[in-house]
Amino acid sequence: MRIALVGSRWFGAEMLKILHAKGHDIHVVAPDAEDSLATLAVELGYMPVLHTGRLSGKYGVGTWTAPAGGCAGRWQAEKRG
Repeated sequence: MRIALVGSRWFGAEMLKILHAKGHDIHVVAPDAEDSLATLAVELGYMPVLHTGRLSGKYGVGTWTAPAGGCAGRWQAEKRG
C-alpha cells in the first residue's frame, strides 16, 4: 500500500517518523507549508509536494509544486456520484 501523508507541523512530522521507521511505502509527503514536516521529509530523503487550492461543493482547483525537484503543476477535482 502506498501512503500519502498530508499534514503539517508537529503531528505530521511525528507521523512521518513513525511510518518511515516501520518501513511503510510513503509515496507523497504534502505539508501545508515549509514547516517541520517539510524539513523532516527532506532530511529523510523525501521530496515534499507543497499544495494550494480549495475544494468547494462539487469542484476544486489548485496548484502543486515540488521545489526540491523543480517541478510544478495544477490540479482539479470533480465530485462524481
